[in-house]
Amino acid sequence: MTRLYNAAVNAEAAYLFRHALLRDAAYDIQLPSNRARLHALAFYLIEQAFGGRAPEPPALDNPEPPAWTRHETDAIAAELAHQAGLGQAVDATLGAAHVRYTYRAAEYADRAYHTEAAIRLWKQLAALTGGAQRAEALKRAGTLERDQGQSEAAELDLAESVKLHRQAASEALLSMALTALGNLLRLTGRSTQAESVFDEALAVALRCAHSRALVLVRSNVAILYRTTGRMSQAEQAYEHALQAYRSNGDVRGEGLVLGNLAVVYQETGRVDQAEQALLAALRIHEQTGNRRAAAVLTSNLANMFHASGRREQALETSARALQQCRELGDQRSEAFALETRAVILAGVEDHAGAEQAHLRALEIAGEVGDRRLAGIIRSNLASVLVRTERLEQARRAVDLAVEDSQAVGDRRGVGVATGQRARILSLEGRFEEADAEYRRAIEINRQVQDIRFEALHMCDHGLCMLSLSRLDDARQSWRDGMRTLRSLRYAAEVESKLQAMLIACKAAGVPSLDAETP
Repeated sequence: MTRLYNAAVNAEAAYLFRHALLRDAAYDIQLPSNRARLHALAFYLIEQAFGGRAPEPPALDNPEPPAWTRHETDAIAAELAHQAGLGQAVDATLGAAHVRYTYRAAEYADRAYHTEAAIRLWKQLAALTGGAQRAEALKRAGTLERDQGQSEAAELDLAESVKLHRQAASEALLSMALTALGNLLRLTGRSTQAESVFDEALAVALRCAHSRALVLVRSNVAILYRTTGRMSQAEQAYEHALQAYRSNGDVRGEGLVLGNLAVVYQETGRVDQAEQALLAALRIHEQTGNRRAAAVLTSNLANMFHASGRREQALETSARALQQCRELGDQRSEAFALETRAVILAGVEDHAGAEQAHLRALEIAGEVGDRRLAGIIRSNLASVLVRTERLEQARRAVDLAVEDSQAVGDRRGVGVATGQRARILSLEGRFEEADAEYRRAIEINRQVQDIRFEALHMCDHGLCMLSLSRLDDARQSWRDGMRTLRSLRYAAEVESKLQAMLIACKAAGVPSLDAETP
């Protein structure tokens, strides 16, 4: 039976091979004009079979494009574009059809998250158009390349888009292209350059009084403020952007800003507001089909579950977020989801799994050029290395984390890494050095309004001062930090700091530092 089956399979493969050879041979012997006629005929037959000519899509260079109208041909628009392109040599009317269906194919692939196909099709469209339309096609390609971690290609395409928009003198579109370029610069660690580009984008949007361009740049500037530790400015910019999106009826934009506001609320200690904003943003992304943003927020939700001690929910949600990011092929988001999962795994004492996830996230962050994320990952990796008693490796990880964070202007990251360095010094018995380092970390935490890490570092600093026999200072620092952690309802961290304090006090022969623990 097996032999008969194999023979049948081999016969089928041989038939398909011979059929392909005969098809190609028959095609090759045709004159070029006959080939073009065959392609033109194929175009008209396929188009007719799928509902006839698709409507003209919205002008690519319209800064206020109307809603996209779907058509039955969208699923095979790439094939129609291919046939029209090869058939236009004998039918001049197919030139316009070639552009139309290339545009529709690019939009269809983009909306379906077929990212590599979408990048290729947007670039094909750019080659078929000129001026502001070419600039917009390149901006669409560059934005997707950025999300895929193809930073060099993205920068080339976005810079060319900005150049073409300057020549075309479309100020609203120029502002949006500058915003896209600024976002890439921010993501690749060039915060100073990004802010300069955002400043120009804002000036152009204000000059042309274009509301959509204005809210787009302001919401992206808010992200820059947050990632460089300017939390009050970030929150104010987000609030303005949220109001503008709601006034314009832009539900998708509202969801994006709410998700970012949730991060600000969490990092500044407003846990209830953070979870409410995050869940509201997730609902919007699910309703509008924004799968990429939903995947990122699902990872944020897993982090919230972890912080509040909901471990099973955190593990399940982080696994779902990671799967969503991988399905989308979004490397930067995958690295973020991996890092979130690594922290959660460390919290349930799966140090081997955590380390593996940290290292893979770090590898991807390097591939996509996200040095800010790399700094965050190295700080978190250092915690795993400390817990597994590899202090020398932990110190190297922290030193690199500080370098990464300083290079991209991430003051929050510098504060976190400085606290990690203090912890290592304390474990090595270098308590005077650790004391000074904790003070530096806490000062930075306060400057950037990082309430969570300020509280964590105050608890750790209290134990450091206990080792220096400064009992009153130790008690005050530890209690202040614990009071904040309890108010934030960070259950896992409260338990961890409480246990560490009880062990340290027993070793020192002193009563508990906690007013609530006898």
